[in-house]
Amino acid sequence: MPARRFSGPPAASMAVMMEVVRPRANSEPMAKYGSIDFSPDETRLARALRLQAKPFSNLGLGEKQWLLPLLESPFAPPSISEEQEELCEKIRDPIVADKAELEWLSCSQELPAQLGTKTTRRFWNFFSLYRLIFAFTILANLFTTVLIAPITSITSSDAATAAAINLCVAILVRNEHVVNALFRLACTLKPSAPLSVRKVGGKVYSYGGFHSGCATSGSLWYLLFTILLGVDLRDPYKRSAFGFAVVTSVLLLIISLAAIPAFRVSHHNAFEAIHRYVGWFSVTLLWTQLSVSIATTNYLTGEPVGLLMVKSVLFWCLIIITLAIIYPWSRLRMRNVHVQVLSPRAALLHFDYKRMDVCQGIRITDSPLKETHSFATISKVGDEQGFRVLMSRAGNWTSDFIDNPPTRIWVKGAPIYGVMRVALMFKKVLVVATGSGIGPCLSFLESCPDHPMHVVWMGSDPRESYGDAIVNSVFEADSSACIVDTSKAGRGDITRLVHARYVESQSEAIVIISNAIVTRQVVSGLESRGIPVFGAIFDS
Repeated sequence: MPARRFSGPPAASMAVMMEVVRPRANSEPMAKYGSIDFSPDETRLARALRLQAKPFSNLGLGEKQWLLPLLESPFAPPSISEEQEELCEKIRDPIVADKAELEWLSCSQELPAQLGTKTTRRFWNFFSLYRLIFAFTILANLFTTVLIAPITSITSSDAATAAAINLCVAILVRNEHVVNALFRLACTLKPSAPLSVRKVGGKVYSYGGFHSGCATSGSLWYLLFTILLGVDLRDPYKRSAFGFAVVTSVLLLIISLAAIPAFRVSHHNAFEAIHRYVGWFSVTLLWTQLSVSIATTNYLTGEPVGLLMVKSVLFWCLIIITLAIIYPWSRLRMRNVHVQVLSPRAALLHFDYKRMDVCQGIRITDSPLKETHSFATISKVGDEQGFRVLMSRAGNWTSDFIDNPPTRIWVKGAPIYGVMRVALMFKKVLVVATGSGIGPCLSFLESCPDHPMHVVWMGSDPRESYGDAIVNSVFEADSSACIVDTSKAGRGDITRLVHARYVESQSEAIVIISNAIVTRQVVSGLESRGIPVFGAIFDS
């Protein structure tokens, strides 16, 4: 049977029943051709078309976009067969659910060669901004020591002061308001600023390098303090201080070892418990040690206790550390929550006690002393009070939450900005998400609908897992969004897919919200090709 052709633009004429048309990379539909006018609904539908049937698997995006409106127009040829009509019904769903089409989309743009040599790529892949900040913090401590005094002339008091300052900074940089201030400062960079500057500012989420760098430096300084105390134990007053110092040094070592990425990933609950309880006990020991030291000095010199405290750097640092630890607990509240179970895989949590800013997250828990879990929030559209949280089944805690939804839940601390916030710094951004990673993205998509963007979302049966409302929200923000059903189309080469959509959408930068493996794969794969990519880090 000869192929039947439909008239259209020269680049988009097509054969319906024969796989003879070569793929094209056209991504923008035309509004008119000849005397055929498309309504807004037809145009939006055409832009979202994704073929799921074999006879159409080789058609380019531009050709796909023309097919349905032509078939529905009064200029269409005589009646088509039931088989052809069934195929046209299949292409109405814009979700990619075919392996051949996913491969076509991924290969529509050639992936450029990586920059530099294999050695230089490994070097820069290892020395991320997070690790550079960590190294800078360690070196800054070393250089300060060399500049101020020779290493041989450092006293135990100097070491204690350095340890206190570093530990104070390490804890402060984790405070929600400090983090929010860093994000606000970075986001003062407008899209008109040089891209090279915005690429560095977009890495603001690497602030964890200051935390780990200062915590490591503080622990090393405290170890030096302990050693200097132990050099001369003939003074009976130093013996008690040395005992406290040894115990505190061991506790700081335990906290540092528990923070090693391999351990914190495989034993996250243990990591949280060690950081919390061992940290609290360490601070208590430091207060005790300071009290003993001040009491001893007062006994020997007669100097007033109040004056000794005011003159002590350790005293002021401990005040700040203690307040920073207490602050999130002072904001611990039991909140009402309505849990909308979308599917056995996911749930949507509705809170009504306040309105959240764009791309903020909260920490929730049913057992505050045991563990907390961070989730991105989705502000309600308009002036309506409240926000939502998208949760997927990803462990024992979330599984129990979805299976047995509560009506009240603890919310701890202040809202905090997340990685998605940096999208505001770019003229047009490609938003990439996998699974429930679409939750943090929806905060940006719904709150900033006028910001130029393109969306790529990969998940297992998105409509079944997350519901039509979530899927429709994505298409409302970006009518040409690329949503992939991985249960049918597979995962494919996500790096190639993201690059192809980046080129075709003419985006300036990419922000990805996914798990650690996929995030590292996409970020390293595209950054090595000179493309600005931003994604959460998992070793801070």
